[in-house]
Amino acid sequence: MPHKLIYLTWKYKYILLFFVLFYLLLTQRFLNDKTNGLASSIASDGTGYYYYLPASIIYHEFGYSFYNNPKNNIKSAYRPYLGPYINNTTLNRYYSGTAICLLPFFLSACLVSKLAGTPVNGYTDTFLLFVSLASLVYFLLAVLLILNIGKYFYISPHISFLLCNVFLFGTNLIHYVIQEPSLSHIYSFFAICLFFYLLVRLIQEMNLKNLILLALSLGLIVLIRPPNIIVLLFIPFFFDSFSSCVAFFKNLFQGHFKAIFIAFILFLACVFIQLIFYYIQTGDFFVISYPGQNFDFEDPELFNILFSYRKGLFVYAPIILGFLLFCLFAKGKWNKKSSLLVTFCVFVYFTSSWWCWTYGGGFGNRPFVDIYPLILISVLYFVNNLSSRSKKVGLVLCLPFVFFNQVMAYQYSHRLMDTYGNTTEENYWDIFMRTNMAEINRNKVKRHLLGKAAFFYKINTFEDTTSNGILVSPGYQSQHSCLVGEKNNFTNPVVFSVSQIGTASDVYVKADCLAKADKKGGMLGLVISVTDADKTISWDVTFFNQFEEFANGWKHMSNITKIDKFDVTKQSNINIMAFSTAGTAQIDDLQISIYKSIP
Repeated sequence: MPHKLIYLTWKYKYILLFFVLFYLLLTQRFLNDKTNGLASSIASDGTGYYYYLPASIIYHEFGYSFYNNPKNNIKSAYRPYLGPYINNTTLNRYYSGTAICLLPFFLSACLVSKLAGTPVNGYTDTFLLFVSLASLVYFLLAVLLILNIGKYFYISPHISFLLCNVFLFGTNLIHYVIQEPSLSHIYSFFAICLFFYLLVRLIQEMNLKNLILLALSLGLIVLIRPPNIIVLLFIPFFFDSFSSCVAFFKNLFQGHFKAIFIAFILFLACVFIQLIFYYIQTGDFFVISYPGQNFDFEDPELFNILFSYRKGLFVYAPIILGFLLFCLFAKGKWNKKSSLLVTFCVFVYFTSSWWCWTYGGGFGNRPFVDIYPLILISVLYFVNNLSSRSKKVGLVLCLPFVFFNQVMAYQYSHRLMDTYGNTTEENYWDIFMRTNMAEINRNKVKRHLLGKAAFFYKINTFEDTTSNGILVSPGYQSQHSCLVGEKNNFTNPVVFSVSQIGTASDVYVKADCLAKADKKGGMLGLVISVTDADKTISWDVTFFNQFEEFANGWKHMSNITKIDKFDVTKQSNINIMAFSTAGTAQIDDLQISIYKSIP
């Protein structure tokens, strides 16, 4: 019986893995009241990647007009950022490769919507669900490709499948499969797996068909994210030596020049798809899609992108450091080790040279997810040379990393972790292996306020404020509270000017309020922000659903942060406010306390 169960599990492994992932999707996002649920299927940069599909297939126009049309009933959260361009045109700066990957699922959603009689506006729950399913399917396809690449190196499919799952659950890859499926990274992961699978096929059988498919897959890689063309440096890994790699390309160019020319033209045709989209939007084929946001190759953030508490790769995915060290010191050919290390180092150099090396929101430093296939393939090759006992020991050593990553993934999905790459060393250790916001805040308050004295306190009870439609009755043990939600996003802020204390020392700001929200208002936030001449310098937020209820739906929300003296001027203001963009919530007793070190 156990043998039959194992056989059936292996036989239907892809189906079982799909349902495991769908279960995680259902419980960790769709039914998780600490996230935006199904709405998160298209969010952040994903709104720009996805934009090409409804704009070109449903509305046949590029701009904001179809978002502004009330008949289409598209929520403002799905509006992408369209940058201004000359002649009053706008430009979607995001590349179209992700949309191409999503195209089959988008068309399926259109068909299902037609049959069900629901609106075909590109943003109903049907479309959101199909986007979430797309990331699951592309990951499963990538696993299938990895298993076939493993066979090229005579690696057991069982080992390949197991290691794919170690990567899934032991790195931030799972976050982009489950939590943010509209971002480009899982599709880059798939496209790079596809490229190396087709490279293996070309090595085994050099013909026009395999060469064309290889060129098209490279075109897809570039369409999703152009810097990922760096993966070409990894090609020598698939040969026994550098000389055999040179011999392969020499034979390819000498005997199949016509096929290479055709493949190159098709590769350019793929890249031209993006230029066509540029032309449709702006009237120009060649544009700078990220104006003012450039690579600084003279000052790369090499150390930070790997080791910083602000999105450092080895800090948020330490198992990757373990895998790289394993490959470096494992027995094996140095040409393969060199291919991995050179490709990885060049990728690190390019990625760390981007003006925003943290790459904004997301779990961990997300561009590295794109090149995980290179590390995965390398680990597979070197693991295959180990004894059976060593493989089992290696698997056991991976388990703590998997557990650590799952705790961080939980922290991120439950809004316990900073999502914008502003985490300090203190913030990192405040939440380390903790999953309760009240406990995290208690530790932060204790650490921050040790040896500090309060010198400013202010509270807004909303009792003396003239009603302008945002005051409701009752408050928490009082007559009034402030209503926030879709119509009124922010409470009036409690403001403190830095000029009152000067900039000679750091200060610690503690915010508190009492809050009560309906089911849709669970993402109510309590914000501590610093502004200077209407420019936001910092933004620190905690959310309603991170705290426990204590009386009739009311919760005590708190937040505390350090304001560095070097980040402010005498013209800066510290602002405390509550905000919500969905549902309704009541806010009472909004207060600010400011502390500094005792002389």
